[in-house]
Amino acid sequence: MRRSAVDRDCLSRIVASGPYVARARIRSLLVQNCRHRLAGGQTVQRRPHLVTRVSTLVAWHDGDVSDETTDTAVKQVWLEPSWLFWEQVVESRSIFSSDALDRPYEIQQHACDRLAGNPSDLDRVDAITTLRRAVARRVRMLNEIYHLRKLPVTPKPKDDLHLLSSFDIMRPFMVKRLIDIRNIVEHQDSEPPPTNECLMFADLVWYFLRSTDGLVHGRVDDVFFYPPGVDPDSREYHPSVRVTFPENFSMPPEISAWLNMSSVSHEAKAGWIKIDANEFATHEGDEPRAGIIGKMLGAPEQMRLLYDAYFRNASF
Repeated sequence: MRRSAVDRDCLSRIVASGPYVARARIRSLLVQNCRHRLAGGQTVQRRPHLVTRVSTLVAWHDGDVSDETTDTAVKQVWLEPSWLFWEQVVESRSIFSSDALDRPYEIQQHACDRLAGNPSDLDRVDAITTLRRAVARRVRMLNEIYHLRKLPVTPKPKDDLHLLSSFDIMRPFMVKRLIDIRNIVEHQDSEPPPTNECLMFADLVWYFLRSTDGLVHGRVDDVFFYPPGVDPDSREYHPSVRVTFPENFSMPPEISAWLNMSSVSHEAKAGWIKIDANEFATHEGDEPRAGIIGKMLGAPEQMRLLYDAYFRNASF
């Protein structure tokens, strides 16, 4: 199919889904244009012609719509939280410099070099402390990118490795043992582990780096939630939620929701998610729906579910 035909099909599906959804989709495309960075710091313009053409069509479409009302005053609304368990897809991802990936591997390789042949006790001590340095560098970078200590979730373990584990980013037991061995070697002048055990730790560190490469190589900007059983290519027709995560990751994420009216309340309900909305639209049709754009201010256990979904999707 030629690109023009693909664009026309995409445009028709977006516009047919209603002005609110179309506007939310345009907003997402603009976010992708502004935030999708390559290693050289350039911005990738993704389908700018589509953004322009959809904006024009929606402007025309809005003039004929009589069954939608929009309120741009800031207000609080609450969303029923079942969408947190829907299917998810990554909408866009920002790419970082590869330097963040390469340096820990260079450090890990240095440790492997020290273990080659018949290493002495001092060689093995150097290898263990070097492996710890590779782990510490990667852990520090994960904390700097994702502000894990500042995320609005509880509880938060004090130890950095356990903190990463609490988000299912890693399993800390073996790496923590590596830290303990480093401390024994450095502070008690104990004999370092035998060569085979040092090599096992070197492999462990390599797997830790590889499992977290996706999180430091780039960052997911948007995660799209849609009901189970829905074809992702036609999700504009169905209830959906798009969550956009800010560059300052600890700040409240932005939510663009298109939900059945029964899933939206203007009054607080137990277990529902609080939203500071700056746009609220209602669409009266066969299935009355509400569109909400605003900041997600959920309870800690709700934000935990959101960030768990984020890291589950961002690790690939």
